[in-house]
Amino acid sequence: MNSLQDLNTDTNILIVGLGVIGGGYASALSKKGYRVRCITKEQKDIDYALERGMIASGSTEVDAETVGAADLIIFALYPHIFVNWIKQYQHLFQSGTLITDVTGVKGCVVDEVQKILREDVEFIAAHPMAGRERSGV
Repeated sequence: MNSLQDLNTDTNILIVGLGVIGGGYASALSKKGYRVRCITKEQKDIDYALERGMIASGSTEVDAETVGAADLIIFALYPHIFVNWIKQYQHLFQSGTLITDVTGVKGCVVDEVQKILREDVEFIAAHPMAGRERSGV
């Protein structure tokens, strides 16, 4: 995938974190025909999402093959966890990967991620409105 214009149902999408917003993205993208994979902390969240057709597959471990196959990665993590994830695992991204996040705090996250991110990976910061914290996976 070289740009957002190339986004189609063959795009390999990975969501890291299946909370309210990550789960919402997974559900909406899957309903539109995209194949969504996820990495999240709790197996019960993966099971829930699989049972409802929100994801095609999921893992509680960072898997080099899954991360490396992703064209688009959506990070639904707390800001400090997102930054640490980038520091620890960006070497697994394929060249040209597009990443975005849905963290609530932007200034410090954007600056820090841009400083540490490889030049062959594009970061587009985002923050959709999610509503109440009592819904999602």
